[in-house]
Amino acid sequence: MVLQAEVDNKVPFISMLKKNGISHVVSFDDEWDSKDEPPKQILEMDALEYLETMGENIDIEQIEPIMLEHDINSVQEVLDSLLEDLGELKSIINKHVGTKRDKKELEILENLFKEIQEEDIQFSKFSKKFECDDVRNIDGRILFLLDMNMEDLGEGKDVIIETLIEINKVRRNTLDIAIVYSHEVLTSYKDHTSKIQYLEANLTGYTEIQNETEKYLLAHQLWAIPKVKSQEALVEQLNSILTNAILGHTLYKYLNRKVNIMSTTIMELIKFSDNEFDLLLKDALIEGESLLNVLQRIQFSLLNKNEFNSKTSDTIYIQAIENLLDIFNSKTQGIINDFKEIDKIDKIRTQSRKQKLEEASYKNLSEYGLIDYSINTTYEDLQTGDIFNLKLHNDEQQYYGVLITANCDIPIRFGKKFTEGTQRNEEYMSLLLYTPIEIEQAKKDLINDTANKYIWPVIERGNSDMFIALKPSEKVIHVHSNLLDTCTLNKEGKACLDYKKEEFEKYKSYNYILHFESVLKDWVTDIFNVSHYTNNPTLVEDMNGKSKQYLELLSGYKYLVSLDISTKEFKMERIGRMSSNHSLKIIQNYANKISRLGVESIPFTQ
Repeated sequence: MVLQAEVDNKVPFISMLKKNGISHVVSFDDEWDSKDEPPKQILEMDALEYLETMGENIDIEQIEPIMLEHDINSVQEVLDSLLEDLGELKSIINKHVGTKRDKKELEILENLFKEIQEEDIQFSKFSKKFECDDVRNIDGRILFLLDMNMEDLGEGKDVIIETLIEINKVRRNTLDIAIVYSHEVLTSYKDHTSKIQYLEANLTGYTEIQNETEKYLLAHQLWAIPKVKSQEALVEQLNSILTNAILGHTLYKYLNRKVNIMSTTIMELIKFSDNEFDLLLKDALIEGESLLNVLQRIQFSLLNKNEFNSKTSDTIYIQAIENLLDIFNSKTQGIINDFKEIDKIDKIRTQSRKQKLEEASYKNLSEYGLIDYSINTTYEDLQTGDIFNLKLHNDEQQYYGVLITANCDIPIRFGKKFTEGTQRNEEYMSLLLYTPIEIEQAKKDLINDTANKYIWPVIERGNSDMFIALKPSEKVIHVHSNLLDTCTLNKEGKACLDYKKEEFEKYKSYNYILHFESVLKDWVTDIFNVSHYTNNPTLVEDMNGKSKQYLELLSGYKYLVSLDISTKEFKMERIGRMSSNHSLKIIQNYANKISRLGVESIPFTQ
């Protein structure tokens, strides 16, 4: 009689199989073989070594000469021997290895899936390692249950990696799932980190796994449960792991397709003809951009094209997307039930931020999604969202400034005629100022920041292990564009006036070099001349000989940012570029705030 608990236990499992289109369950396990023989690896062991492991009181010194005399070495040879002198030894060995195998775990597995076959889910079993021909012609989605150790068949102690590689090869266009079902120790499957460590230790010699991408993708397919001797426990384990296994295997297919889309995109970019690159150069010249900016947009366009093609022609890619959404939706109800216990959505956000901060889960990913720290390495021109670290004149506070000037006003373009030279729409740029706080010191404020006013996490300049949050200061300064330009002339992003043209020249557009030669170079020279700050000849004469003392003062008043004459640098450096979405949100919030001037009431009308 089947207990009601066991029946109820199977319902969600069957439902999950059917919902995810699993039409076949296939088990590969050497123990399906009906023979009740001792394990092969024991029979092949040196008999004397095996005797030492049995813990029996055996006089090996008496037995060893007999075995040597008759050339008996292995356990199998002892069992096959007809020598009376070894009769007692044979009985002891048979007691240890001749007992009938306990196959209860597999019997329970088979009984479970025989019952489930009534739901049109087929069950097959093979007492061997996976072979392609066994499943090549199966239509529909398969749930594989794989035994790890196949030593009794002369195979490896762990055949999982090679089995997954073969399944991925022969069943590339399906969304199959594999779960290890084994007596072996399964600590390597504990979490994603242990899976990666397991792969790193066992991937040697697999030519199919050529790079880091494939290694990390394979980790998503590693799921395991131990063999158990009750159907209720088995179904409970399957219920628990199946959702995660489906998610992992679906992610493998989805991310694998994403890698292919990106690879195709790069290959198409590589195949661009000289004529096409000439057109790109013309576009860059007209728009006052570098070729890198245009290439990035072309890459984005190709990526969109290949994404569209994949979504309209690759059924597995679409199924993977649908599966991911199904899994998300199935988990949503549980999350919603948790949410219902909290009155306000702000409390949920607060709890989420608290968890991220306490677990430091924002590290090594979020900071790079928020800010591109690589722009200085290619001397990229100014753009909305650029972030600067700066010291203002006569102000000890350290500030960070976000460039919020409209992107259309920043590039250096030709006028209506080429003979008019180059120009910018705006000579002065607007920086929205923030003050930095170490995240560890700002946890309480960040947890309660329901309006998302803070910008975080940001890597502290020069210290990749320190993370800061930027607190809005409600201040905006207007800085001369030439000063900001100097931050694009070196790989450190510093506002250095002692530049080396040969270092940045190849990275800059034709327009920019014209601007540099006709405007910026002279401006840098003028910074060190008193006459740049005043037209009064008397003051100029009085300040001569005291230029260092006065230049730092005058430049501070004129350009707001502190100048260090000794190092020939303004105390300012560009640290990176904020993502477009985040930049837009900051600008919109700022515009909304300054537009709220209020309206005085008009007598007798309001």
